[in-house]
Amino acid sequence: MRTALLTLMLLLLMPLQASAMSCIHSGSERSQVRRAFANSTVVFSGYVLDVGGEGEAAVARVQVLQVWKGALDVGQVVETSAHEGALIGSGLVPTAGTAMLIYAGGESPYFLHACSRTMSLDWATGDIPLLNDLSRKPRYRLGG
Repeated sequence: MRTALLTLMLLLLMPLQASAMSCIHSGSERSQVRRAFANSTVVFSGYVLDVGGEGEAAVARVQVLQVWKGALDVGQVVETSAHEGALIGSGLVPTAGTAMLIYAGGESPYFLHACSRTMSLDWATGDIPLLNDLSRKPRYRLGG
């Protein structure tokens, strides 16, 4: 009886563990960026000032560097939340003193999700030109 109960518990838990961390990124980089852009409330780059809270209540204060989507201003400080363990378990918790490309949903504090293409700005070189094409916001260009 004990073995049957243990087996049943394992069968019930296995699908939850597999689905909790699986992100399926299909299609070209352009289509992935386009999909992430469309599914986000705000898309911006920012400098992480600090991270407060612990575990699933982590909140990062981020100073906006550039905006591709949403009603944000350069220099504005916004809060992002990694609640529900979306970033905690994936190792993508923002670290103070780093620059990030952020695709987020909701309203402030903006919800960060591990499957949203949020990443270190250092790794975002492929996304930025695509975001410039998708965005209708004016952007700085060299030479006027």
